[in-house]
Amino acid sequence: QIKTFAHSRVVWYVLCSSNTGNCQIGFGDIMNSGQSQISRRRLLKLGSVAALTSILPGCADTPTATMTTPMSDEPNPMMGQVEIWEQMGILTPNEPGEWGEKIAGHFPIVYRKPGGVMVSVAHPMDPEHYIEGIYLKDGSGRVLGVQELTPDQMPSAFFELANVPADLEAFAVCNLHQVWSASLVRTPEAPGPWADKIAGHTPRISIEDGQVTVQVLHPMTDEHAILAIYLSDQNDVVFAKTQLARTDEAKFQAELPSGVTEVRAWALCDDHDLWVNRPIDTVTASMIADWEAAGILTADEPGEWGAKIAGHYPIANILDNRVVVHTPHEMTPEHYIEAIYLKDADGFLVGCKKLSPGDWPAASFDVFDAQQEYMAFSVCNLHQVWAAPIVRDAERPGPWAEKVESHTPEAVVEPSANTVTVVVNHPMTADHRIVALYLTNENGDFVAKKQLQLEETTEATYTFELPPQVSQLTPWALCDDHDLWRGPTVSV
Repeated sequence: QIKTFAHSRVVWYVLCSSNTGNCQIGFGDIMNSGQSQISRRRLLKLGSVAALTSILPGCADTPTATMTTPMSDEPNPMMGQVEIWEQMGILTPNEPGEWGEKIAGHFPIVYRKPGGVMVSVAHPMDPEHYIEGIYLKDGSGRVLGVQELTPDQMPSAFFELANVPADLEAFAVCNLHQVWSASLVRTPEAPGPWADKIAGHTPRISIEDGQVTVQVLHPMTDEHAILAIYLSDQNDVVFAKTQLARTDEAKFQAELPSGVTEVRAWALCDDHDLWVNRPIDTVTASMIADWEAAGILTADEPGEWGAKIAGHYPIANILDNRVVVHTPHEMTPEHYIEAIYLKDADGFLVGCKKLSPGDWPAASFDVFDAQQEYMAFSVCNLHQVWAAPIVRDAERPGPWAEKVESHTPEAVVEPSANTVTVVVNHPMTADHRIVALYLTNENGDFVAKKQLQLEETTEATYTFELPPQVSQLTPWALCDDHDLWRGPTVSV
């Protein structure tokens, strides 16, 4: 039995066996106008070069993604199918043809997953308008896999690949709006050829009051812009998207659907591909909102816990492309730091680490822009949330370049007295003072701390007993107005 029907300028055919009832689905080249039938010989000729994506008992089962990897130099049986699709033209975000307003809904999102590559398209799947196929090529143009789709399926496909080529390209075929191509998604950890573009292309997420906000620190001009932003859930399903005009801000807000436990943001640049950041856990975002609702404390505004600043202030250092945060606090079942988290200068969450009694009260967060300002937060189970910016020093004074001399502490070691004195050339008044002094050893561990009280001293200095078994000491001084400062390291 031979059945043919025309759709989207392409001849689709079904070969069914009278004996077994099994059918093979495929399609051939574009029909001539007015041609209503196709000969058996022509059909079989087309079948010899087109991909047969599945064998369907009675045509009842749903096709699944098919991987074909040609051996050696043998012709790829999928090429006939792909060539037919590509006769319609291949579009990109930078060259969308006549479909410039349809980029967001047609661009294939291509990313690695264990065992291969996932491709999805944020596109409707209606009988009148749907993604009819997804396929992969390597840099040489070899077809690595094809998935045919029908309107009752999801617009996505997983392709098993033992080795994912760096020059992989994915293609999504719309029945109305041609073929769209994309490279592998870029990340801060795997930016491809755009290592110098990470900060300006990686989307940032915040979740508050059931709203997800995404922002990209990217210019929006006629020559260079973010064209689309997507939001996906824990199952990699896109639940919101927007296409931006070049006059818009690179920002998007959407409601958080119920049942979503993880949110990823994706940002499409017209010149530098699609970018994605690490996912944000919605449960964590909700916990942070609850913690902050009780109030955020600082060295200058410690609330009712003014006597507890030294042991709760989060100390945040930038080391290469990491921010390391440590809170010199006890970790007992009764009193401990339950979480440390980091936000960027605009309040977007970078990461969060939950802690338990007995853990070391520290956390490390990867950042893609070491020159940006960040805010660290430390959550005490008894004494609220404490916030602090990145540590200042002579090389990185932040907004306090004129304060370097009056805020940089010095450590003076007296071996004969078995002491080390930390001194800061800073006034001590009710309006402006040094709140706390610290010492760290050669491993960066805090080995001593002292909170200064105005009723106890009129000078920003304190003498500590020399900690045992240290070879180096670094002094730190916390100002109530101008942050925490690191002084020069001394040998013991």
